[in-house]
Amino acid sequence: MFLNAKIAKSLLKISEIGTALLSVSGLSDYFTEKDKNKVTLSLIKKFLEPAGKYFADDAVYRYLLNKCDSLCGSMRNIVETLTRQKLIRTLLFQLVDNWVLTIDGSAIKLKIGKINLLMVLL
Repeated sequence: MFLNAKIAKSLLKISEIGTALLSVSGLSDYFTEKDKNKVTLSLIKKFLEPAGKYFADDAVYRYLLNKCDSLCGSMRNIVETLTRQKLIRTLLFQLVDNWVLTIDGSAIKLKIGKINLLMVLL
């Protein structure tokens, strides 16, 4: 795709890379066409045109950087979820391991460590 573009501004004519250019600029796809065009043009003027003949490389690097940052955020969320699940599992195991449950006639006694609970059955 980039091979067809000789200057940075000609990227605007390649419709297939419009979403990628939005991603490079850091804007999501949920904006109006006018806003998308404005941001894409700003990206080209501020970053890609100053890169000169290396504008395609600059665009690719910015795209990869943006996607890598997104991937890191996703991985961080996954690790956080797994850690939370492991912590809850460990805490529950510790509680269950220390429980003493006694059913005595019309009462249920539950002892968790130093805490005693009494439930009277009516």
